[in-house]
Amino acid sequence: MKKKREAWLFFLLFSAYLVLCFALLAAPEQGTFLFPLLVGLILLVAWLMGPGVSGLLILVASFVCLGLWNQWPEQQKIFLVLNVLQLWLIWYFLIRDDRQTIQSRYEYETTVLAMEKGASELRKETEFYQRRGEELRGKAQQRQDLAACAKDLGAILDTTEIQARLLRWTRKCFPGAQVFLSGLVEQDPLDAWILQRRQAVLCEDVSTHPVFSRARVEPGTKALMVAPLWVENNIFGGLRVESSSPGRFGRDELRTLDALGTLGSLTLDNAVLYHRIEQSAVRDGLTQLLTHRAFEERLGEEILRAGRYRYPLSLLMLDVDHFKRVNDTYGHPAGDEVLRRVSARLAASGRPVDVVARYGGEEFAVLLVDLGKDQAVEFAENLRRGIESERFESGGYRYNVTISIGVAVYPDEAPTPPQLVRAADQRLYQAKTQGRNRVVWG
Repeated sequence: MKKKREAWLFFLLFSAYLVLCFALLAAPEQGTFLFPLLVGLILLVAWLMGPGVSGLLILVASFVCLGLWNQWPEQQKIFLVLNVLQLWLIWYFLIRDDRQTIQSRYEYETTVLAMEKGASELRKETEFYQRRGEELRGKAQQRQDLAACAKDLGAILDTTEIQARLLRWTRKCFPGAQVFLSGLVEQDPLDAWILQRRQAVLCEDVSTHPVFSRARVEPGTKALMVAPLWVENNIFGGLRVESSSPGRFGRDELRTLDALGTLGSLTLDNAVLYHRIEQSAVRDGLTQLLTHRAFEERLGEEILRAGRYRYPLSLLMLDVDHFKRVNDTYGHPAGDEVLRRVSARLAASGRPVDVVARYGGEEFAVLLVDLGKDQAVEFAENLRRGIESERFESGGYRYNVTISIGVAVYPDEAPTPPQLVRAADQRLYQAKTQGRNRVVWG
């Protein structure tokens, strides 16, 4: 529409120009009147159409005017020459101004382009640094979460609670994903890969993977990561993260999951080691019975409970007769075997509520809960006969061992733990001085 208007405008101006030229041809004597109109028209064309078009019109007008040289009155010829010179002088200034305008416009456009390019590069750099800042903030948040996870996991020693908290922290690091713990089986290609390479695995799309497409995954799972969990340098399971969106996880996410798996493994390893140390502190290494110290703690607890609920306790202190002779005759391995078998008989004879301990050397203690003197003596006699009937063998020699037992009852004979132990120990001493292989009670 704009081009159409310009065409019409040019047509009108050009028509007016032709009319003035023909008027000059027809009436040269009117040149002093028509020529200024022609100059004004050319200036208008120059302003609207540019100096190129006006230059062409000035050239034609110059030829028209000079062609009428002989027809112009003598007094107007100077005016004609001056006006033609005026036209070309006007055209010169128009061209010069147009060049300056073009140069200014070129410099302006160049400056604008450079500024736009700079602004575009600045926007790209700003977007890059914004993305980088978001990535760094995300990594910083992940590090904070990992530090908080390590602090949280390090505060507990229960393996079940450790696993629950590890899952909770993993879900926080990977919101919207399915997170769970699983065992590893060699028949599954994904589990077999982890067991063989002993490292974490990332699969961006299970359905298109040549090996893992046969792995057992949750329905709809596309992307997954698995980090192995270790206890005592053995893989016992995997920390799995699955998503229905292919390509959801990358190398950064895998490193985060591997760090969580490492934290969980260290915490579980520490918990297992702690429980093992704790177990070794309360259990005798040879017989797996309670130690002297652990038995004293349990004895105090049981007496408090018995005093509160008013039921009796019976304590049996027993000793393997002539144990030194067994060591001297058949060797210490044979003596250890005697202690293990006597301990096994004691543990098997008692009830779950009873407390059995290796009190020291070849001496043992059995605390019978809610059993009075008669029941305790019967229990002790059965125990003595059972040990007596045992057959031991070492180096081709067969032999028997016997035990002596002292029985004391709470609260009838002793109201406190030290008094109860002292009473049972005194009766054990009586049993040994009276010939051994017997039970002595009050």
